[in-house]
Amino acid sequence: MNTPNKDTSPSTQEPEAPKNKWVLLGLAIFCLLIFSISQPMTTVFRNMMNGGPPERARMELPSGPAVITLEEYRVASSYLHWDSRILGGPSSSNEEQILAMAAKRKLADELEIVVDDSRISDVLSIQMQQLRQAKYSDIWRGYGFRSGLEYESILREFLRVQLLGELLASGVNPGPEETFDQWAKDFSEIRYQWVNFSANEFEKEAAELNPEDDILATFYENDLDYQQRSQLENEESVAFEALVLTQDALGTELVQAWAPSEEPSEEALQAFFDFRRFSLYPRDDADPKKETEPSLTRDELGERLAQDYILNRAALELRSLVTDVEDLSAFAAEKGVELVRFEEAVPSSELPELERVGSSTLREIAFAELNKWLGEPILKENTAVLARPTEQNARAMPELAEVRESVVDFWHEKEQARLAREAAEAFVAAIPLAEGALEGDPATQTSEEFASAVAVSGRVIRVQDWICRRMRMVTDPHWEADEKVRPWIRNMVGAKAEELLDGEVLEPIENAREGAYVVVQLLGQRDANREKMWPGELDYARRTARQEALRRFWDEGLSYEGLARAYKIEKVSNEN
Repeated sequence: MNTPNKDTSPSTQEPEAPKNKWVLLGLAIFCLLIFSISQPMTTVFRNMMNGGPPERARMELPSGPAVITLEEYRVASSYLHWDSRILGGPSSSNEEQILAMAAKRKLADELEIVVDDSRISDVLSIQMQQLRQAKYSDIWRGYGFRSGLEYESILREFLRVQLLGELLASGVNPGPEETFDQWAKDFSEIRYQWVNFSANEFEKEAAELNPEDDILATFYENDLDYQQRSQLENEESVAFEALVLTQDALGTELVQAWAPSEEPSEEALQAFFDFRRFSLYPRDDADPKKETEPSLTRDELGERLAQDYILNRAALELRSLVTDVEDLSAFAAEKGVELVRFEEAVPSSELPELERVGSSTLREIAFAELNKWLGEPILKENTAVLARPTEQNARAMPELAEVRESVVDFWHEKEQARLAREAAEAFVAAIPLAEGALEGDPATQTSEEFASAVAVSGRVIRVQDWICRRMRMVTDPHWEADEKVRPWIRNMVGAKAEELLDGEVLEPIENAREGAYVVVQLLGQRDANREKMWPGELDYARRTARQEALRRFWDEGLSYEGLARAYKIEKVSNEN
């Protein structure tokens, strides 16, 4: 019979347990005599005497009672910290948020939720794209991790908790009544009236204002919008030189001495046609075939296609010969081509209209590499052009003195908008606060009071009867094609309708497109009529109702309060 070894067999010497306990008690008394007594110290001693780790909370898992230990609480706090840094979670967390994370981790363990490597890989791929990192190691090192494995373990835990939420939320399915309620809310209807404060009303008043030089200079430097700046800018310009090869020149001895002479193949002609058909051979706007056939066909082109191909091929050959030439005049005379020079910079917009060489494609030289020939010839009817820029001037704003008159006009436009805004703000500010209202509370009036105030201002009041607060094709009015203001106001008011009171007068809303400010009063709002839901809207109703139910579940069901109700979480006091 084998004798049990003390190193491998469980110990049966029970009398030593009280001895160990007395040793610990003696140590505790010694520490209490040496150090001042504190709550954390007594807690540690109590746990040493009772056995087991300190508890932070208790909960009921599906399998039975469970404990959230102090260590699990600390780990959950650490995960929330990394959640903030890596996934953009809340920047700070309180006790209940930490307990909620700890509880969700225990639930994930209970339900044996596992995150496979493919899901981790998908997240890492997205992160590399978002952070624009070519190397994976740059990501985990950037967060201060010692290895990719350490970083992935953190991600895996986040995804486990996320999968837990998805699993628990899978049973969230709103019933018919919730679906119809959500649809009625989404498509609730609003009724409102408004008054317009147009900048055009203040044109004469603004024209009487004269800006000081420093004010105008600041406006010119900082306050012009994109369209105004583009109107004032000196456009890009370019000086260049060009070699011109014509169809007629192909028949001369000088050109025939260097130009390729073989006949083009059918494949080469087809490739040339396919590449150039829309740029070289568009139909005239008056051609009735233009809508269905934007370009001419090969049959319609006839011999012109082969002629253009041969001309283009010769120009490409010329392009290869001229690359390193220094005396361009001598080269042109030797090769039998025409040299054209534009020594004064030509504005980009004028390039298409130049005699002999002009085309819309020529505008490319304003942005091409300086003193380098364009890679491709520019083909016109019976002409091929090689061009290179010799001087380029970028778009630039002129000196204020050069465009002062135009800048003053733009400044007056800004002043018109300012006067319109101030008039709209003064209109709202004049509305008396309701009894008991505090400064900053929204202004409210009856519809009659609002209409009376508009009449006193000399403006016209407009009323929008009941309309869905968002676009709804089946009930929306038939807006005219040029009607921009009414749909825009509906969208602006509808977006914030849930926050508004009946009778509330909104702060002025800028309508930049029309150069105006509008002041709107909400007259009322109501749920959409459930009996008038169209069949095509049912899928939308089901989808949005489920989305809203899921949002509530994630916000409420997975919060500490929701988890505490579902799993009976109770905090454990550390006091005696």
